Amino acid sequence: MTDFNTWWDNVPRVGSKQSQLEHLLFQFGRHEIGDLMAYQLREVLLLNDITVNVTAASDALATVKAEVSADDQLWFDAYSKKNPIRRQAPVTGWVRTLLNAEGCPRLKQPALRRALLKIGVDVISTTLNVLLRALKVEITDEQRTQVNQLWQSLASEDCLISRLVMLMNMAEYQQSGLQDNQLQKALAVNDHIMKSALSVFNATINSEQQRWFDTWFAANRKKLTNHTTSGALVILLSQGGRPPLEQGQLWRLLWLAGVTLGFASLSLALSTVNESMVVNLTDEQNRHSRETWDRYSQQGGMSPEKMMGLTMIECKINAAQLSFVLSHAGIEVCPTSMHRAGLAAKTHLPAREVLNWATDNWKQLTDQRIVTPFAEKDKKFRVLKMLGQTGCPQALKEMTTPALMHLMWEIGADVSFTTLSIALDIITRQAVASTSSTPASGTADQQHVERLSAIPDEFGYQDAHEWDDLLNIEPTK
Repeated sequence: MTDFNTWWDNVPRVGSKQSQLEHLLFQFGRHEIGDLMAYQLREVLLLNDITVNVTAASDALATVKAEVSADDQLWFDAYSKKNPIRRQAPVTGWVRTLLNAEGCPRLKQPALRRALLKIGVDVISTTLNVLLRALKVEITDEQRTQVNQLWQSLASEDCLISRLVMLMNMAEYQQSGLQDNQLQKALAVNDHIMKSALSVFNATINSEQQRWFDTWFAANRKKLTNHTTSGALVILLSQGGRPPLEQGQLWRLLWLAGVTLGFASLSLALSTVNESMVVNLTDEQNRHSRETWDRYSQQGGMSPEKMMGLTMIECKINAAQLSFVLSHAGIEVCPTSMHRAGLAAKTHLPAREVLNWATDNWKQLTDQRIVTPFAEKDKKFRVLKMLGQTGCPQALKEMTTPALMHLMWEIGADVSFTTLSIALDIITRQAVASTSSTPASGTADQQHVERLSAIPDEFGYQDAHEWDDLLNIEPTK
């Protein structure tokens, strides 16, 4: 590895450090990797001003050194063709289903990761370890049948977390002696849902919390329904006198009172309020922030994300501080949008030449209609077109979504976090595919369709060939 920069320049600056290190190491043969140790790889990287932890280096080396037999790889290839990953579907769930499929080779984690990478599935080693541990959980057919019968008896309950908590409360289930991981395996519930349900089931409410909730709930009863938004909940929870509460406790209190909210929305709202409770703002900062927000609001035609981001940048405040100002003014905003805008506002703009290139090219793309049938969605296509243009600075393609959002604000554009994230993901997958040392399989037509299938339904394409120019693909004959 004497001429390190030559090899490192071929690595896409996207994904986890482990993924980047694997791209680096896959450029060498097994005999060149030899007995290279993690600490040695880390030393080489440090000499070239690249900082990684030993775990990432160790995991990457393990993946590169792992061996997957031709028969095992053939099974993964066949499975992925028969069960393609749906657009925008969580890849972890897809891998969990794959691991439980009949005939799935039982590989160790490094070999499993290598086999998955060859079919274009990138799940970090930590997550794979969790999925593999779940495979070792044993449950008998009798236990599975019992759980499913109890589960079906609660079929009228729409909320998954509520249904799980109700099941855990059933005497028949508690007498079964099943462990939490056995229940999770029997019902094929993902980790996030299971952890959320357990936090509710295990939550205990003290007298102070119950007294506060009774008073607070009675005062806000008309505003608290199953359809209460997280933004509205932030305003309600910002009222004074609330004792410390964990997400599971608040969800349980509301649930017992007949209000079922999304656990993720409730968690985000409570976290937002907790962060804003420790905010210190002077009267002048508060006034300036409110006036700035009002000014952007009155301009019209601007997304809430951009309004929040520009207010934070101009007033030199963070998301928690702006949330404090708006919630105490009774202004409802989405906590997710606030969080995303806060991430964007904290980023730094790129070099002037990159900014100038983006400004000029965005203006040119704004002056033309890229895909005729979808004029109302032109800005979504323009982002993808801009990032895919020949001459697009590499620094622009390697930006994080928050940094790209900040840049878009700076050049006068207003594009959602989701759209930018999707566009960057497509560009990333193209870059990874183009640098892969593994020959592409299938005919040109198949490859064309596979690349087009990576585009989310959000873009609403109807004719695949309308995307040829956007993806820099030569139309198939």
